Amino acid sequence: MSTSDYLTKRPLLAALLASFFIALIVWLACKQMESFEAELFQRLINAFGAKDEIKLDTGTISNLTLNARLATAAGFLIFATASTWAAFKLAPFARIIVGIQLFVISLFYQWGLFQWLGILGHPIGYPITVLVGCISGAGLRQIELARRESESRYYELKIRNKELQETRLSLVKQDEVERRMLAADLHDQVLNDMKQMVQRFENYVLDPSDSSSLEKVRSLSSKVMHEIREVMDSLCPSVLEHLGLVAAIEDCLRKGGERSGFKVRIRSKIDADELKGLSIVEQSLVYRLVQESITNICKHANAGTVRITIEKSDNCLLITINDDGKGLDPAKARQDSRGLKYMRLRADLIGATIAWKQGDNDKGTKVEIRLDLTGRQAVQGDD
Repeated sequence: MSTSDYLTKRPLLAALLASFFIALIVWLACKQMESFEAELFQRLINAFGAKDEIKLDTGTISNLTLNARLATAAGFLIFATASTWAAFKLAPFARIIVGIQLFVISLFYQWGLFQWLGILGHPIGYPITVLVGCISGAGLRQIELARRESESRYYELKIRNKELQETRLSLVKQDEVERRMLAADLHDQVLNDMKQMVQRFENYVLDPSDSSSLEKVRSLSSKVMHEIREVMDSLCPSVLEHLGLVAAIEDCLRKGGERSGFKVRIRSKIDADELKGLSIVEQSLVYRLVQESITNICKHANAGTVRITIEKSDNCLLITINDDGKGLDPAKARQDSRGLKYMRLRADLIGATIAWKQGDNDKGTKVEIRLDLTGRQAVQGDD
């Protein structure tokens, strides 16, 4: 660790060292103008303090006793330390007030030394000491504030990096869960149907006259193709790629209504050209958020009608999903709800926000997805 870093992390030590050097420099400077200060001090004493005029022998200034010099040096050190430390600890206005107070105290200090010990004062040296001390303390305060701000940014960045790492890990875990669910669907649905199809086909080969086996093979083939198409659409919706985000959301809502029996209403108030600034990745993640919201409605809401509104508000894409079901348990809307947490994490990846609110007329749930469109440009080469 360098000396500057050492002092920067120990502001009290830096302030004390600054005070010492200020006192030393001003005291040495005052030794070069002893005659002038003695004359000025004599005039001040005669003007304010003495009943009779006092004549000082300026020729004896250089012959001051050791105690007198120590008292003078101690005064410089005291006022340098007090002014530096006060300026370092206080706000600007309070710093000015304390500086004025220290200046007044320095006058009484000089008067007391002269009255009781016969020591000449320094009417220029002490004010300069207080002034330079205040400037030095203010400078040290700015350095300390800059250091604290730098440390704050460092730890904030460290925390953000940790949160980002945890977010990536959470998303990887969620993707792993989704892959396992996909594998289970393929095993339970597609693979079983294909096994049945193979068995029926073998039966047909053994007995070509069995028309029921051929018809079953055709039925199972259509079913398997439909199931594979659904898996492909869940991984990469063809409607989104070919017709755009609005059409993909409408298709997702329609399929959700067919599965769960609720009525669907969708209204789009945004031009397709206004969404061209979103890359296919951003559109996919927005679609996933809508898809997950509709899936939650199908599983839990028991809704009769689901309405989706797509509009532009304050240069933001705003998607509102409103159902008239039994509503969302407030406890599940907290951060520790795993499903909603993953939705928030996905939204954070593209700078979007997602919120769950009470539905219209205090019935059901309203999901609001908001994505700022400012400055977004389509990413070339997205697949």
